[in-house]
Amino acid sequence: MKKGWSLKSSIVSCVLFLSLQVFAQTSTTLIESPNLNGNVHFSVQSSEDGVCIDLGFISAAKGSAQSSGDAIGPVILVDSQGLVTAGDVVTATHGNWISEIICITASGKTSPVSPSLIDHPMNPGSQILFSSQSSEDGICKIEGFSKAAKGSGSLDDSAVGSVLIAGSDGSIIGGDVVTPQHGQWISALICF
Repeated sequence: MKKGWSLKSSIVSCVLFLSLQVFAQTSTTLIESPNLNGNVHFSVQSSEDGVCIDLGFISAAKGSAQSSGDAIGPVILVDSQGLVTAGDVVTATHGNWISEIICITASGKTSPVSPSLIDHPMNPGSQILFSSQSSEDGICKIEGFSKAAKGSGSLDDSAVGSVLIAGSDGSIIGGDVVTPQHGQWISALICF
C-alpha cells in the first residue's frame, strides 16, 4: 500500500512541478495597434485568441482587447483559429477596430493568412481602377491573390473616369464611367 501511495504522490508531485514550470515560462506582450503586414488591422468583432494566433502568439489574455472608433479603413474579422471570415471598413461613423491587445507567450507559429491591403486596386495591364459593381474576389484574383476579405472594399465616389467591372473568376466582364453624379469605384481592398 505504501509503495502505491508513494508512486501516486511522486506522479502528483511531478505533474505539479511540470505545471509550475509551464506557468513560470508564460509571458505576456502588449500589442498596440495590432496588424498584419503593417496595414491590415483587426475588427473589434474578431476573436481575441484568433488575433493573437495571427500575430504569432498562443492566445490572448481574455478581455484584454481595447477598441477604437477612429477611422482606419479596411479591417479583417478573424475566428478563434485566426482564419479570416470577413472584412469591414471602419470609418469615422461606422465600426471599431482593436487598438491594443495582450497576447500570451510567443509560439513561433506563422500566421495562417497573409492578407494585404491593396490601395487603389487596378488592372495591371491597363492601370484602370475597378467599379464598385466588381466582384471583390475577382479583383483580388486579378491582383494575384486567391480571394478578398468579404466586405473589406472601401468605396469612393469621386470622378475617376473609366472603370472596369471584374467577375468573380478574375475576368473583366464590363466597364463603366464614374462621374460626380454616377457610380463608385473601389479605393482599397484586403486580399489574401
